[in-house]
Amino acid sequence: MIDTHAHLFFDELLGTVGELGPNLERGRDGAATLVSGGFRYRIGPVSSLDRRPEERLEQLDAAGIDVQVVSASPLWYFSHTPAEVTSPFTRRYNDLLAEWAGADTSRLKALATLPVQQTGLAVAELERAVSQLGMRGAVIGTDARRELDDPELDDLYAACVDLDVPLFVLDLTGTPRSARS
Repeated sequence: MIDTHAHLFFDELLGTVGELGPNLERGRDGAATLVSGGFRYRIGPVSSLDRRPEERLEQLDAAGIDVQVVSASPLWYFSHTPAEVTSPFTRRYNDLLAEWAGADTSRLKALATLPVQQTGLAVAELERAVSQLGMRGAVIGTDARRELDDPELDDLYAACVDLDVPLFVLDLTGTPRSARS
């Protein structure tokens, strides 16, 4: 069995997108809430966002899952944040995710997140993620542009074809724009 839709967060990236976070807040009950781009997502009683790959593999074994495809949560796409902020964030996220998935490349497959605000930067990060980090493709949200057939995205689509990798498009149409940053 293959799980094609799983997300991963990293503590190291908390607070690295200025006022947009992402941040982790604790409630009176000790439960954590992830605050990112104006969106709040309660994640419960965790001490950290980090998850060791070994823990995830144990969970996959218990659930009977052979392979898991992991990517950034849409809370961390920051598609409407200036590229000069998003580009370093996505680059570091991809570095961390590739390292994490490297613990067992036969079972953990990584999809890059991209700075879609500037297609040239998105293409460069896709090429780096696939050729240098060993990622299997990329993920964007449906909010990458007003319409996904916008000619501005043509170079990104062409790069996916040239690299022979999939582009997972996560439907964010029901998500308030503030949650999509």
